[in-house]
Amino acid sequence: MREANRKAFLTAVSADPDIKPLPSFKFSRYGVDALLQLPDVVRRAIGETFRAVGGKGELGPNTLERFVKRLGSDDSLLIDGDEFVVEYDEPQHFTTYRRTTLASSLYERLRVGFDPGNHASLCASVSRTGTSGFDHNDSAHRAFECPGVPGDCRHRQRAFYDFLKDVLLGVGLNGIPRLIRISDREPGTSESTQAAVDLLRRRASRALKKR
Repeated sequence: MREANRKAFLTAVSADPDIKPLPSFKFSRYGVDALLQLPDVVRRAIGETFRAVGGKGELGPNTLERFVKRLGSDDSLLIDGDEFVVEYDEPQHFTTYRRTTLASSLYERLRVGFDPGNHASLCASVSRTGTSGFDHNDSAHRAFECPGVPGDCRHRQRAFYDFLKDVLLGVGLNGIPRLIRISDREPGTSESTQAAVDLLRRRASRALKKR
């Protein structure tokens, strides 16, 4: 979701008295706490997806921690008394590589505020490529394959980072909020205030539902 749309969406949903903005969730701090709680079986599945999306080498604990610290920070909202991290996905998040990560068996146990199947159906049939700085960077090139097309590694990296956020916030760890994903490619994000609020509450309900 573009920055202007993100701000408009936040303004719309914050008009509801039971939805309140919170300080940003910082993965460099809280994400590492979550990482320490991950069961070994989840770590192994993360490694499998890393390789499936074109990650180079083995995903050791130090590399995984470094990735988590690079996830940045996201908006947090208190929705009807529960805390959620809200991710806004722009078109570049819907690549074939993202569809690969959404095929992970981990989604059978994750509690996330979006439908992975529907999300996967939005993914492009071909991967985005490009040569601008937006599409290519050194950290992505070191960690992910970039076979012949500059920028391909950045799309692999972005897809894997989105997957990491889904896992860290969806596996049900102590003290870690749930995740909601919003895309401006779906109804309810640019319509009335009530439509935005209803969409957010539906996603929150899904994230809290027991698997």
